[in-house]
Amino acid sequence: MSWKRCGTPAATKIAFLLNGANRALAESDEKEARDAARALGVNLLVLDASGQSEIDAAFEILIREQADALMTNSESLFMVQSKRLATLTARHQYV
Repeated sequence: MSWKRCGTPAATKIAFLLNGANRALAESDEKEARDAARALGVNLLVLDASGQSEIDAAFEILIREQADALMTNSESLFMVQSKRLATLTARHQYV
């Protein structure tokens, strides 16, 4: 996972979507994300989704919390749901 400011230099709050059902990967990636966010001086909003309805619910939360950007971990769920994620991201203008 690469955390750089080049894609969203003005972001102050980043939503990070992970699949808590894959606990080992989720815990490792969440720790890395929190460390990176702290180093970059941004707030991190960690959201858990293990299916399409939870992805939809996560988007409602990141909209309500006014996240500036969205990242996911490398969980296969998000590859399978990539079209849904792209649609939601475009609809709500996230990067």
